[in-house]
Amino acid sequence: GGFNAGITTSHGKMFTRNLYAGLGAGYIADFRNEKGIIPIFAEGRYFFASQYQRRIYPHIGLRAGAAIATEGGTGALVQACVGFRVPLSEKFALNIEVGPQFSSKYEREHADGAVTDTGKPFRVDGTHFAFFGRVNFEF
Repeated sequence: GGFNAGITTSHGKMFTRNLYAGLGAGYIADFRNEKGIIPIFAEGRYFFASQYQRRIYPHIGLRAGAAIATEGGTGALVQACVGFRVPLSEKFALNIEVGPQFSSKYEREHADGAVTDTGKPFRVDGTHFAFFGRVNFEF
């Protein structure tokens, strides 16, 4: 539970009229836990043809990578999305996406319960499912 907001950037290539792949990173503020999260991910999107030349392109996508907390822990991050792309000019477009997100947190725990960078092996400290909404700008 809680509210997160942030900014990410993805840089890649359109391999066909329908297929995009890229790598990205960013910063997300976790307001509930008062921490920052740095996502590093690979991203892919498949764009469907616009019906009737309406210039609205539905798409599906997937982001997979790691989420590095600014204070203690790193975990896996996977986001699947559905959305649509609306070109606003020849070199600028708007994407709106929604979907589920899975994340896990990995950390090392010291004998006294404090999180530390060395010592015991990594352990999974819970998995989290959530839903997200995202607005993207392409240029």
